[in-house]
Amino acid sequence: MSKFCSNCGAEMDDAAIVCGNCGASVGKPSGVAGVLPANLNTDKIKKIAIPVCAGVLALIVLIIAISAISSHSGYRGIVNKVITYGYKNQKYEKFPKFTSKMVLDYYEDIAGNSDEDAEEMISDIYETVFDSCSDYFEEELETSKYGIKYKVEKVKDLNKTKRESMLYKYLDEDEYDNYEKMKEIKVNVTAKKGSRDEDVDLYIYIVKEKGGWKLLDVSYAK
Repeated sequence: MSKFCSNCGAEMDDAAIVCGNCGASVGKPSGVAGVLPANLNTDKIKKIAIPVCAGVLALIVLIIAISAISSHSGYRGIVNKVITYGYKNQKYEKFPKFTSKMVLDYYEDIAGNSDEDAEEMISDIYETVFDSCSDYFEEELETSKYGIKYKVEKVKDLNKTKRESMLYKYLDEDEYDNYEKMKEIKVNVTAKKGSRDEDVDLYIYIVKEKGGWKLLDVSYAK
């Protein structure tokens, strides 16, 4: 007696377990494992699997993109710029680009309303801070060539008293309420050469203003 494929209806030999016409499995002999069910349509599986795989891939790409963006935006973006331009590249002229407007305005007044002179003054201030820290690393490691790595150890919101003590230099008291969001970020910076290393704690102060977080001040402790 002949049998017929349950998927496409083609005639098959009694002993056949796979349809010669459509490739569908129609049964399995006893004791044989791993043969696909007779009603399984491989074309349908492919149609489902392809968009599912594409969706998973898209999700992975999105997660990577979000991670990359978060590392270069918000307070972490400021930290990355401080470490990169302060320690790794020594491009102090970059600091005014992400410095708070209140600081820029303050030094502009000192410089006689000259933007260029104000930015140069700010660059010189940060150059002094990081040169001092670099000198410490060089002295301790006995070399000027070393690698830098860092870790954000603590982020805290500044209370009203601390905020006002930092704003006092730059603003009149009636302007304090415009800057209610400020953070202190403690960053451990390690200089490493071979098996030797030395570290300092860097304190980065940032303020939230129009356009996002901006740099207010940087200091370090051995």
